[in-house]
Amino acid sequence: TLLKGRPERDCMNFLRYNAATLGNHEFDDGPKVLADTFLDGLVPPMLAANVDASADPALKDRLKPWTILTVGGRKIGLVGIANEDTAALSNPGPDIVFHKAEEPLRQAVKELASRGADIVIAITHVGLERDKELAAAVDGIDVIVGGHSHSLLSNTDPNAAGPYPVVVRSPSGAPVLIVQAEAWGKYLGELGVDFDAKGVAKAWAGAPLLMDASRPKNKALLEMVRSWQGEMNPYLDQPRGKASADLSAECRFGECALGDALADAVRLSAKAQGVRAAFVNGGAIRSGLRAGDVSLGDLLTVYPFADNVATFELSGKDLLAVLEHGVSMASDPGGSGTGRFLQVSGIRYSFDPRKPEGRRIITADIMGTDGGFAPVDPEKTYPLATTGYLLKGGDGYAVLKERAKRVYAFGMPVSDVFNDFFATHSPVSGRLEGRIVRLGDALPK
Repeated sequence: TLLKGRPERDCMNFLRYNAATLGNHEFDDGPKVLADTFLDGLVPPMLAANVDASADPALKDRLKPWTILTVGGRKIGLVGIANEDTAALSNPGPDIVFHKAEEPLRQAVKELASRGADIVIAITHVGLERDKELAAAVDGIDVIVGGHSHSLLSNTDPNAAGPYPVVVRSPSGAPVLIVQAEAWGKYLGELGVDFDAKGVAKAWAGAPLLMDASRPKNKALLEMVRSWQGEMNPYLDQPRGKASADLSAECRFGECALGDALADAVRLSAKAQGVRAAFVNGGAIRSGLRAGDVSLGDLLTVYPFADNVATFELSGKDLLAVLEHGVSMASDPGGSGTGRFLQVSGIRYSFDPRKPEGRRIITADIMGTDGGFAPVDPEKTYPLATTGYLLKGGDGYAVLKERAKRVYAFGMPVSDVFNDFFATHSPVSGRLEGRIVRLGDALPK
């Protein structure tokens, strides 16, 4: 983002957070930016029991595994668990280690108990399904406040991912209450719990509260928001082009017009290097566009990441493996890995999500030097382009990290080439070109 986490930090301070943990996107601009902007001046402790940052000069000594609050005379332990897959999902650099959560949680519970905290709340960013696994595997956790999967838990919404709270039994049989309130501050989660003398939950009730216009506004916070908008508006209001139709951000299960445009932008920016095809992960497309004028700010909401175009060569065999990985979770709407689904330029492929993983790609064609398409030849080598994030193995693309040759990962910023594409190819339409054909079933809901 343009302000690099400063608004989030100031809001957390203003709202008097007790503690927080790190999500994968906190590392998108690297650990130094995280430390110098978001963490610098942050009042609540940043908890991450499963992160070893001792070898990173920026984050060394900036994270704690746990903290203790005293509420009503009782000690309550708070422990943080960062996303275990951050090294694959973001840009934390080589010096930070993200451990699986089970043992760090057990150690934190032991240390908190030795200090008299018999109620333990885990603040996690691992997703709802992983939260359930941890609740069932580790004794001593009473409540898990989760994130990452953007799950709405509710006792009234028919589309909720589960009740509020989800209740899982620990190995000793004690209830563990799991809550999550979707994302983006749309809901405020409220949970009341009665604990017995030993710190075991005996009764509970709660709900996610929708933060709509009926809620009273805080004038001081509104002034903070206006000041940030004032800093950004002259830059964000610059016109970049037009969209001839609404362009959806639903890009994780099939072809989307914004994905076509972003992949085209990446490919065209590397055309002089002989690149004939490109791909981007659908999860990088974070927002849609309304029909009409498109500003720089609009495009930055679509692609808000600091990354560069990367060029490389890859064998046809490995390119097919890349495409297979892209559709490996295309039948799992609840999986966070659906962000790996590839949007393409200069490539056409079809897949069948009903088939086993690794055998879902049915056809795959690539554009040649004459502009025509031919099947991908496993024995040939192709010049390609993507984002630095994917080339470094992001979203689980180990084949790119391990097999790409003649790599140059310092091309133009992706956001710049995307902006340039809109400036030179407007109006951008919502028409799909049949680059990706999904066989056999409807799109997941």
